[in-house]
Amino acid sequence: MSTIQSILQRSLFIACLLLGQFALAQINNFSPLTADQTIELSTPNINAAIQEDKSNDLIKTIPYRFGIKIPCNYTPQNGGFWNKSGDNYNWQMRIHAKDAKSLHFNFSYFALRSGESIFVFNDSKTIVYGPYSNLNNSFDSLFSSFLIPGENINILFQSKQKHQNSFIIESVTYGYRSIGEFVLKNFGASGACQNNINCPIGDNWQKEKRSVALILVNGNGWCTGSLLNNTLQDTIPYLLTANHCSSSSYSNWQFAFNWESPGCGTQLVPLSNVMAGATYIASSALSDFLLIKLNNKIPDSFHPYFNGWDFQNIASDTVVCIHHPSGDLKKISVANNLCQDSSYFNAFCWKIGQWSNGVTEGGSSGSPLFNKEHQVVGLLTGGPSYCCSAIQDQHDYFGKFAVAWNADTAFHKQLKYWLDPNGIANNNWNAFDPAPITTYSGDAVTLLSCNQIQGIAFSCADSNSVNIHFKNNGTSILNSLQFVYEINQQAANIVNWSGNLKPGQATDFILYSLKAYQPGTNDLKVWSRLPNNNQDVFPSDDTLSVKINYIFGASLKLQLKTDDFGSETRWEIKNSSGTLFYAGGPYTDLAGGQTINENICLIPGCYQLSVEDLGGDGMCCQNGNGSFKLYNSTNKSILSGSQFTCSIQGNFCVNANGNESIENVINQDIYPNPCDKQLILPKHVKQVQLFDPLQHEITLEVDNGILDTSTLKNGVYLIVFNKNRIGKLIIQHEY
Repeated sequence: MSTIQSILQRSLFIACLLLGQFALAQINNFSPLTADQTIELSTPNINAAIQEDKSNDLIKTIPYRFGIKIPCNYTPQNGGFWNKSGDNYNWQMRIHAKDAKSLHFNFSYFALRSGESIFVFNDSKTIVYGPYSNLNNSFDSLFSSFLIPGENINILFQSKQKHQNSFIIESVTYGYRSIGEFVLKNFGASGACQNNINCPIGDNWQKEKRSVALILVNGNGWCTGSLLNNTLQDTIPYLLTANHCSSSSYSNWQFAFNWESPGCGTQLVPLSNVMAGATYIASSALSDFLLIKLNNKIPDSFHPYFNGWDFQNIASDTVVCIHHPSGDLKKISVANNLCQDSSYFNAFCWKIGQWSNGVTEGGSSGSPLFNKEHQVVGLLTGGPSYCCSAIQDQHDYFGKFAVAWNADTAFHKQLKYWLDPNGIANNNWNAFDPAPITTYSGDAVTLLSCNQIQGIAFSCADSNSVNIHFKNNGTSILNSLQFVYEINQQAANIVNWSGNLKPGQATDFILYSLKAYQPGTNDLKVWSRLPNNNQDVFPSDDTLSVKINYIFGASLKLQLKTDDFGSETRWEIKNSSGTLFYAGGPYTDLAGGQTINENICLIPGCYQLSVEDLGGDGMCCQNGNGSFKLYNSTNKSILSGSQFTCSIQGNFCVNANGNESIENVINQDIYPNPCDKQLILPKHVKQVQLFDPLQHEITLEVDNGILDTSTLKNGVYLIVFNKNRIGKLIIQHEY
């Protein structure tokens, strides 16, 4: 991570810690209510919502929905329990909603008196929001709390008097899609092609990222917005988002700043910089813009950054979008092609012809589009792009800042009146950084990320390699550095780096042949020391710790003897889900043919080898005596062929030894297989890992030798027993 971000995180940690300690000190004397004191919330029609989401998730002209509001009417008069502690009257209420991923309160009336406060928290008090006070009151008396993960939510109201009329809870949002750091739907919910803002691609956008906020819209949806500077530079918290995200009130909107993974990997982080409530300023459908003003000044501890802007109607050949796709951690997308004039749902837009890196998704709506001068020139209106979209659909539309500026003359339908009240801007205006993060001259190194090079942690050797991305945050050129790493808390190893890294620059360094991996989950810790043979006076950002799930691969060899026309020969190996692992050909035409040897390393599983001859006469015998053979690690042929027409396919399964069919292992150990809802495990099994066809690990609970498989989709899975027994499991539900 950059120094800016690392110091930001330290500041946020301190701020969050102080707030948490203050809040906990006020609620620690109050135990969560018991089950018989709990209100049971009805479960909404989740299946209907999921069916709607299948189409709505691809539409960026509506907020990304994650929850359903359950109507209610709770006040201190008709719900919860009162007690008195010292000089305070305390009212508590606890709600349970079966299978909810998250819960939060929506208030139709919120008018706290001076000295009154509200806390919202989970049962364990590890997540506490508050104290909410009269500072959170709004002109329309609406308010929403932020999300609490899981099926239970608690509220505590404290007052000097036993007031019954300070608030009304009109609904509870039932989160049926998991949110943020709470469960792994929105944490990592966006597509695999998205880039975390603190990946190397975001190195030059570390200031602008501090302007971007995740918006909780109307209590049940996500959009993205960004802060804008004005020519008075008085830090009025103007925030730009999309008009199609708008609602009848903004008092119950919530804004989360600085929610991002600290490195390039997806690392769990808390939502700590949250603000509540905003006021409508201006909007127009001509460019789909909405300008709102946060109800309170943004704390300096958030380190807000107010973006510059350009209202010229000039197409840029390089643009950047910073956003929260699907309500996920902050991402960055880049397009290195000329923007085009276009329209989208009658809004005047810049069309991004094709993204070069990353895309946008539902939840990205309203996110800023930056030109190469780092000025805002648009906001996301919509478009068909997503990670798995076809090439022709990898484009999006951004409402033009130039149109939003003053295309409409009404003050409440333009940006100019608010951002340039004295009319002094000439085409553009620079950003404003009122609370910059101090860069320490002695902070020589910041480790940004540590990534498995192969993506999937498997190898046919007892070692692997990782990539270290680090940055020079000092004031001198960095010429030497030591990296120290340890695996599973075993003996540390030292690797020396040398180079010429200028201040502010970042680079990569590969740690090769890391040994001591074991099958299963491994703990890798990497840290740096002795920059230029000196001490780093700010070493707290010099260490990274990651978990790598490691599986020993199967070592095989493919031998091809081409016929005279090697240019006609092609081959490929795919797994059972169709993912391509290896491919080869075409080869050179040569009388008598040639021999090709390919070393292959595969993760344990089932595969198909396909060999193709474009001439339609196979590899033998009209034009030579060609053939192919696939050998396992003991040099035993497991597939072979020569005489065919256009193509030939062969299926095979391998375990970590590369020489045993997976079915032979699995059938001896578990049943039933295929399996429906429950899998019976042998007594010796103490630990189980499951991997889907894309090699994603799945965690399931084992209860008295029974593995509940009812939540798995139909298909073929890799199952690992006790970290060393590997087999194939078929899930086939009986509907």
